[in-house]
Amino acid sequence: MTPLPVEPLEPRQLLAYQYIDFGAGLSVTDVNATGQILVEANPDRTYYLAGPNRYAARSLGLNPALNVAQFNDNGVVAGKGPASNNKTHAKAWFLSPKNAYYSVDLGTLPSGGTSVAQDVNNANLFVGSAFHPSPVDNLHATYATVKKGKATTVDLNNVTAGRGTLNLSFANDVNDLNQIAVMGFKSGEDFYSAYLVKLKNGAGLLTKLPALGGATAASAVYRVNENGLAVGNSAVQPNGRTVATLWNPRKSGVVVTKIGTLGGETSSANGINDKNVVVGSSDTTAGTKVTTHGFMWTPKKTGGGTLTDLNTLLPKNSGLTITQGIQINNNGQIVARATDKKGLTHAVLLYPKTTSSASTLTNGPQSAPTPESPSPFAKRDPVDVDEVFA
Repeated sequence: MTPLPVEPLEPRQLLAYQYIDFGAGLSVTDVNATGQILVEANPDRTYYLAGPNRYAARSLGLNPALNVAQFNDNGVVAGKGPASNNKTHAKAWFLSPKNAYYSVDLGTLPSGGTSVAQDVNNANLFVGSAFHPSPVDNLHATYATVKKGKATTVDLNNVTAGRGTLNLSFANDVNDLNQIAVMGFKSGEDFYSAYLVKLKNGAGLLTKLPALGGATAASAVYRVNENGLAVGNSAVQPNGRTVATLWNPRKSGVVVTKIGTLGGETSSANGINDKNVVVGSSDTTAGTKVTTHGFMWTPKKTGGGTLTDLNTLLPKNSGLTITQGIQINNNGQIVARATDKKGLTHAVLLYPKTTSSASTLTNGPQSAPTPESPSPFAKRDPVDVDEVFA
């Protein structure tokens, strides 16, 4: 395991941004509203919490067999872990008054299959997925609540009116409006489509997020912000390449925006803040030798947006290549994954100079915890069910 640095981390000065490299062998998966981030030390899945302004290593004390996915602004964690029945169950971690984490088993569907929690909003509504063996062995999107230490898990397919032959399979994100980013497929189709489910009074209102290539093209959604805008990717034509996509549901219909690429053929949007700024990853070249860089997309008032390669925010002597933008908060703080010349993974934080200063961004005691970590779906590739629940 590679520990986080023990020496003060001096932010590197940039024209508009500063950055912190947490070191090799580390991966970062999210940033919340307060600037706290979660760092994973590979290969033994030890999790560290850092932030908001003093980036000190603090182990979350989670067993390597566990896997945390995302967290909210209050420090509540969603993930998965071993259950008493020798299966993997969705788990929630809460912070006790003594500043220590304890877990609650969120359970699964009545069928008793494996489950995982993918995200939790600030009202502690958890979303994720669970195996459902009947009529066939597949995944169903779920949500769960916890009251007085007891959890209730609900199949999203049972509360969504008019779904017909649709199977909602993965719930990837939830905002504070109880809008859930979901991927599903219809019987007889071999591709996933993106949806938003709005929960209200126990019922779910379903909205399809159209693909760029039309009704028979695949799409995937990963995040939804507090404005109800969602991001992911979609195929530009049936069985075609996928490109980063922004969806804006309105009363008149869903406005679909093609974010584009950094010069290559494919891209994917992974995160979005409430200013509708998007981060993700994109190919920069086409052909057999493909290079992938992280990007930031900033919307314009006149429509469309500006696509920026995150590597242009790094000094030329950083020795790093940012390959994926993971998430961005409302202060413009971006967590990203990068590689060095040896091919090792680094956890990187990029932030505008105006959000923090070098005097506050130093190593020190952690004041308050809030975690989040490697998502089972973090690769943003077609989901391998066995890998998700490994």
